[in-house]
Amino acid sequence: MWDIIQQNLRQTLDDLTRNGYSVCIVEEVQGPTQARSRKDRFISGHAHPGSPYVFGLVGADHDLDFPEPMPVVGMNKLHSSTSNAFSEFSDMVKELYGLNDEVTFRNITVTSENRPRPIHLGTATQIGAIPTEGIPSLLKVLLPPNCTGLPVLYIRDLLLNPPAYAIASTIQECGGTRGRLIQLVKLLELREANHIEFCKIKSVLDEILQMYKNPELLEILKLLMDPTWVATGLKIDFDKLVSECEWTSTRIGEIISLDVESDQQISSYPNIPSEFFEDMESSWKGRVKRIHLEEAFEEVEKAAVALSLAVSQDFLPIISRIKASTAPLGGPKGEILYAREHEAVWFKGKRFTPAVWAGTPGEVQIKQLKAAVDSKGRKVGEEWFTTVKVEDALTRYHEAGAEATARVLELLRTLSAELQSKINILVFASMLLVIAKALFAHVRWDSQMKFLFNYSLP
Repeated sequence: MWDIIQQNLRQTLDDLTRNGYSVCIVEEVQGPTQARSRKDRFISGHAHPGSPYVFGLVGADHDLDFPEPMPVVGMNKLHSSTSNAFSEFSDMVKELYGLNDEVTFRNITVTSENRPRPIHLGTATQIGAIPTEGIPSLLKVLLPPNCTGLPVLYIRDLLLNPPAYAIASTIQECGGTRGRLIQLVKLLELREANHIEFCKIKSVLDEILQMYKNPELLEILKLLMDPTWVATGLKIDFDKLVSECEWTSTRIGEIISLDVESDQQISSYPNIPSEFFEDMESSWKGRVKRIHLEEAFEEVEKAAVALSLAVSQDFLPIISRIKASTAPLGGPKGEILYAREHEAVWFKGKRFTPAVWAGTPGEVQIKQLKAAVDSKGRKVGEEWFTTVKVEDALTRYHEAGAEATARVLELLRTLSAELQSKINILVFASMLLVIAKALFAHVRWDSQMKFLFNYSLP
């Protein structure tokens, strides 16, 4: 339920910012609370046009989808005497786009010398490079039908913003967008990258390293350096790229749980509905390696055992008594259920109280029952019951789970902070891989369709 609320919130915020609004978000502090206690709230962030709300994404268990980014603001290199002008300009840009004062500008270098002119607007429209209703895109001829996303955008950018002739020649030799990169940078800078994002980052880095270790692909990897420089504005030494990819991939592998590990199985007990443990533990297990929070894991496991024991001692005798009843229709009913809305395991039953107390099995447990209440102390319903022992065990389990969740998020945010110094490398590596896949798809499609393209340069 909380995930659905969060998704709806983000959709609403995306709609508001897409229409030019800036929004301040106040959230409720999550975690176990005492009945009738006052809830704490805090300002969790601001959302602006081109700057989506990312707080809490570090704990998400799904892929992230960002709205279209704002246009990139750039300016030519200034003389040292105009540093004050740049400071004023950067302050204006931050105010215009709703950026925090802590946001820094990164230096990029893109040569504009000896570059061919881009195609005319009319030509771009006629070939479908600029999406126009009623005009098919001829770009589909250059790539296979199953090739979508960033590789397609890269090929489109080559036509609309052609590189220098030397770079174009290198691209041809290799063969024989930026929204995803902006998302990556923002999540790392705000320390909201989740485990799925880290797995994607590692996958990109590992593909770069596979190309480096393959003699046949090594030369192609080197040839892709300059086209990537043009696409990103980042000039990175080849050896540094390889070494930084190796270090970052290794570091992610040390923290993030990459496979289903046998020591991170969801708790399971026959007397407690499996959905309860699935909902409570799937939000933090399988994110990071257990070795980094062994104590938190053990505490959750001990709390789960204590909860199972409490349910067995306080509820099962009543269930056994009801099952042994030989009453006709309208007799006693009862079962142990998961109350998802309240994140609790309670007894639900009716007509189970004996008309005469005779000391028979289950009577002691029936006398211990009390009405189940929600977080505000309100009675849930006439058929829901719990006991002091079960409530204490539930509280202990929830507190242990909250501590484990906090530790997992802390590890993910710490890893984001560590990788902030590697952002340029990650952007460069991601773009290099996009270019490689775009060219590979184009050349493979060219070969399959037996096209004859004129690659001669003026």
